[in-house]
Amino acid sequence: MVKACIKKLCDEQTALSAEEATAAMTSLMSGQCTQAQCGAWLVAMRNVAYTPEVVAACAEVMTSVAAPIDLADFKAANKTVDIVGTGGDVCAAATAPACWWWWWWWWWWWWW
Repeated sequence: MVKACIKKLCDEQTALSAEEATAAMTSLMSGQCTQAQCGAWLVAMRNVAYTPEVVAACAEVMTSVAAPIDLADFKAANKTVDIVGTGGDVCAAATAPACWWWWWWWWWWWWW
């Protein structure tokens, strides 16, 4: 299903239906797709206008496979949970917001 959706997005330049987005995201989130297909999906979705229904369908699939966590253990141990990916985990993890900041800084420095 992902291949058909990528083809539709790239070749026909038309938006997906909510049902198509649900089927494609289900394949992506279940690990049935290659890394190349995941990348192609993201680029294709970025380059074609998508509807709020498609965004909602994708979000529903992602939340349906999300693993719930019990925060009671963290609260009892007086620990915190980093929910925004600021990189404050003291293990030098490269988070998306941190990468974005470095990329922006490098681009600004190079441009000027």
